[in-house]
Amino acid sequence: MALALPSKKHRMLILLYIVVGIAALVPVGLSQLEPFPGPLPEVSLPGLLPGGQPGTGACWSSIFKVEGCFVEVMEALIKGQFGEIGTACCNAILSIEDNCWPQMFPLHPFLAPLLKGFCNGVALASAPSLF
Repeated sequence: MALALPSKKHRMLILLYIVVGIAALVPVGLSQLEPFPGPLPEVSLPGLLPGGQPGTGACWSSIFKVEGCFVEVMEALIKGQFGEIGTACCNAILSIEDNCWPQMFPLHPFLAPLLKGFCNGVALASAPSLF
């Protein structure tokens, strides 16, 4: 007599029970990460994220001083849309010296003109009117 194979629904239910059973066996304390011993390592993507070039800390400092500015810049670069960069962040971008841009983004020389061009427009739009 041949045994019938379980249906796809039954196989998924069995798999679900196995996963839930294994998850129940893991102690709660192991589900949290241990704190990292010591300072965090510097994370960088050369040409995209800070830390790729020595001496770029001063160049990035104006962006890091404005809360959320680094995230705004990175999201704008990833999406290719600069419209979500705020006025405070744009002011920080405009304060970056021209000699910093090649150090900050050595693989992407087009980023400086794009960011500065957008932020110049934001600065003009937010400037108070004389009349």
